[in-house]
Amino acid sequence: MNAHSFVAPMAHDFNSAEWLARFEAVGGGYTLSPDNEIHLGFFVLDRSDEDQRAARRMIDALTQAERQALREHLIARRVPCPDLLIVTAWEAYVAARGDLNAMDDELLGRETEQDARIWKRADAAEDIIYEAIATTNTGVEIKLWLALCNLITDRTKETAALARDIDALRLVAEDLDWTARVVFSAIASLRAMEG
Repeated sequence: MNAHSFVAPMAHDFNSAEWLARFEAVGGGYTLSPDNEIHLGFFVLDRSDEDQRAARRMIDALTQAERQALREHLIARRVPCPDLLIVTAWEAYVAARGDLNAMDDELLGRETEQDARIWKRADAAEDIIYEAIATTNTGVEIKLWLALCNLITDRTKETAALARDIDALRLVAEDLDWTARVVFSAIASLRAMEG
């Protein structure tokens, strides 16, 4: 006697790896939280409106079963850098701040179109770093570096913070205001935990 399955097959096969590749191609990003929940987002930095709409449509079109398939795929594969969204946004932030610092001091603050575009990139990167849930020490550290960059007004110290150069900042930590010193102390503590 043959046994037959009466479970209806899925209407279509969902390929998680293929979906993630298409999602990344339009600026999508993802991470798993410590409790293995999947978080999907997309980068607005240097991305066309069309790419942003495509990424949003891809997220909105996911069924619960497809979201679960993505989650299981990422758990099985354990992405090497779970805070990829934060790390990539930090790199974009550093690049934008570098572009701003390279501008002529006379042009900075005049609200030129170029100035506005660069600030928009920096602000968008900051938003991603703020909103993403960090799951590693690196992700938490980047959030703290971002806070520190917003507390520092000195160009030399800012350059060290953007480079995440803890040794250079340690030399001038006493010159920072109290809040910045506390943030720096938290960064130093994270580094010590990693060591």
